[in-house]
Amino acid sequence: MEYRQLPHGNEHEKFSVLGLGMGGIQKTPQDEIEAIIRKAIDHGINFFDLCAGGAVYEPFGRAIKGQREKVFVQCHF
Repeated sequence: MEYRQLPHGNEHEKFSVLGLGMGGIQKTPQDEIEAIIRKAIDHGINFFDLCAGGAVYEPFGRAIKGQREKVFVQCHF
C-alpha cells in the first residue's frame, strides 16, 4: 500500500492512498461490516470515511478495537 503524509501532519501520520467509504453499507449485517473493515486494515487501508452515520459506528468501533492509533477516521456532521 502506498501512503502519503499531509503537509501539516507529523511523520507518524501517513494516510493510505486508498480509503474505505462506508456510504451505502448501513443495511449490511454488522458482523459483515466488521469483517470488511478488518480485511481493509489487513490490506493496509488506514483511512475510513464513516459518512453512513450511526449505523456503522458500533461495528467500526469493534473492528478497530486495540488498533485505534493505526487508523484515521472522517465523520460528517
